[in-house]
Amino acid sequence: MLTKPNSDATGLAGFFNGGEIWVARVPARLDVMGGIADYSGANVCEAVLGRGMLMALQPRTDRTLRIRTVQVGRSSLPVETRIPLDYFSSGDGLAGYAEIRALCQANPLVNWASYIGGSIFTLLKEEPVKLPYGFSLFAVERGADECGHREFGAVEVGTLCCLNAYLGLKLDPARIARLCQMAENHVVGAPCGIMDQTAVTSGHEGRLRISFAGPARCRAKCRSRTGPGSWASIR
Repeated sequence: MLTKPNSDATGLAGFFNGGEIWVARVPARLDVMGGIADYSGANVCEAVLGRGMLMALQPRTDRTLRIRTVQVGRSSLPVETRIPLDYFSSGDGLAGYAEIRALCQANPLVNWASYIGGSIFTLLKEEPVKLPYGFSLFAVERGADECGHREFGAVEVGTLCCLNAYLGLKLDPARIARLCQMAENHVVGAPCGIMDQTAVTSGHEGRLRISFAGPARCRAKCRSRTGPGSWASIR
């Protein structure tokens, strides 16, 4: 990715410098049963797909989050915004969730960044983490036409997986999923359960994940037949 020419439409050329880059690959998910019940609380059944998204992170020398996203697999333009880390502060401490939600929703052209910026803010809010400097983050997504829908849950998880690795936080998958759900509830403003986040943090190839969409607890896992016309028997 780093050797793409300046003419490449993804805009990768020149985005990162020659330093180390942390990359997380997060699978897309498939709603097998439940889906919208994630918002009301019910049993749901999820699978992970071979396709997914990549999140790449590199530390900066200033206190800015530079966020760029691009969809691959079809012609599209990259989108970029920047969030000064000082925007997360209020007085001598961190701002409240409502303040950051209002900030992210003030400009509808960039409210997509609330999934990434909101995940980082939630990490700062809920964990003993301090960031003296910012990061450049690049999200490479499959288009909605290839995975069926935009994978915002995967974007949140990819963001925190990169930070988890870079900062050496040793957060387990369940905690990452919970922080991502909190970001979506409190910053994005979507009253969702934890279905999307647990599906991609705890999913396994060839298995379906059955869980209750309110609190994150797995009910069961069962094997599934992969490929066209796949099916599974749930007992």
